Amino acid sequence: MNLNRENRYTGFISLQDVIGRQGKLEQMIAKKTTEKDEAALRYLLASADGRWFLMRFFERCHLLAAATPSIAMESDYFIWEGERRSALTTLNGVRSLGKEGLDGKQLAEREYFAYQEQLDRLRQEAEEGEDDA
Repeated sequence: MNLNRENRYTGFISLQDVIGRQGKLEQMIAKKTTEKDEAALRYLLASADGRWFLMRFFERCHLLAAATPSIAMESDYFIWEGERRSALTTLNGVRSLGKEGLDGKQLAEREYFAYQEQLDRLRQEAEEGEDDA
């Protein structure tokens, strides 16, 4: 136990010592948590499946959708905004990776929108097939 000079003889820890230790502990925990979050985001961005997951998450959380939901109940707006906030927090994590995060996000977007174009072509071909029948 590292006590400051005035408390060395009493055996009591001052409030200042306790607050200082808690602050350092909280900083250490926050740093370790941030490192794990960044590692997880790098893991997602490093694979096609991870990038797919990220883009579907953004879509389902309304980052790739219209600015306002078309929902009937007012309480649904709170749910919708909570989902959006989760995606924005994740997006901010990706941005915090700097160029690496930007490159991964842009690759995810290109892959995702290429897939969307592929689905659009399939729909168009199916509609043209129905017209011929």
